[in-house]
Amino acid sequence: MPNLSSPKRVAVIGAGISGAVAAYVLARQDRTVVDVYDPAPGGLCRSRNIEGVDVHLFGPHVLHTNDWTVWRLFNEISPFYAMRATASILTDTGQAVPVPVNASTLMRLCGYGYRDAVRRLFFAQSTPPGADDTVASWGGRILPTRAFDMCVRGYTERMWSCDCEMVPAATLARLPIYPGRQRAYHADRFSGLPVNGWSAWFVDALRDARVFPQLLTPTDIAHAAKDYDAVVYTGRLDYLYDYCLGVLPARGFAHRVEVLRDWPWPSPIMHTPSLADGIRRTNYARLHGFGYGPHIVGIEKPSASENLVYPVLSGEALAAEYTRMLRKDYPRMYPCGRMAEYRYLGIAQCATSALHTCEKIIGKIFALP
Repeated sequence: MPNLSSPKRVAVIGAGISGAVAAYVLARQDRTVVDVYDPAPGGLCRSRNIEGVDVHLFGPHVLHTNDWTVWRLFNEISPFYAMRATASILTDTGQAVPVPVNASTLMRLCGYGYRDAVRRLFFAQSTPPGADDTVASWGGRILPTRAFDMCVRGYTERMWSCDCEMVPAATLARLPIYPGRQRAYHADRFSGLPVNGWSAWFVDALRDARVFPQLLTPTDIAHAAKDYDAVVYTGRLDYLYDYCLGVLPARGFAHRVEVLRDWPWPSPIMHTPSLADGIRRTNYARLHGFGYGPHIVGIEKPSASENLVYPVLSGEALAAEYTRMLRKDYPRMYPCGRMAEYRYLGIAQCATSALHTCEKIIGKIFALP
């Protein structure tokens, strides 16, 4: 019989959303000690208070989900307030139109009346493309060509530095189509931001774990895989093996924060693919619902070398090979999160992945022989 009174030791490598959720859930289990290794807990969800505004340091991160379990978990860690983010895109003519695409978008870009715009969007997933090249196919959906070019192609191809056809369909499908005048960027049942900011949320998520602010080398990780009862790994798959098979391709972004004198646009989040210095701008005071205060703006620009957190289609075969190696070499290691699973995951999806990983670990390390 195993000694059930001895504590189980779990290492969590990386403390972004996936790692923080895993650490929180596992640390609340009886007889479990959780060690978290990350030089900067919070990852790309970190925030900082600037002039009374919680500014997301790496682009806007709004939790949105239809899963009550996920929403309840995030609020259990630290309370959220409900909000709905809105966004617009700046066209090449300087016109700001709503995104995701809705009836107002087609009315402004294509000159449709409201009923015709609603009809076209309602049947966007079933109407076959016409022979006159007035429509374009997008992830199995049909849009007028001008709407597709303005609202999808320009932003997507600058972000991913490739044709839309080379972007994974699951990524394109993240941008929905709304038949009416729905203005919220996400239509999920639950949507919100942490009351005290993301950085404070991570402090609360990790409060029952032991946090070591250090970057582990591949050798350190290999030792941890032997020393701990289980390891939750949320880092890059290729880093784990010191890039022995090659570097996994990924896209990222450079991010900077500026205080602007004016904000001439209608939405707190502006997609600006036609501007050379950045493809998205976020006014954080407006995002939090303040109708006053400084215009503290985050500006994102696509990058092939910074903050590489967007897996690309061309790397899936290499990622699968790294995953096979991990499963063979480290049976007690569980890859979890965007780059460890090499999947484009949002905040709620990262949390769901972490919850599934915790279920596996709890079932295994506390299982009787």
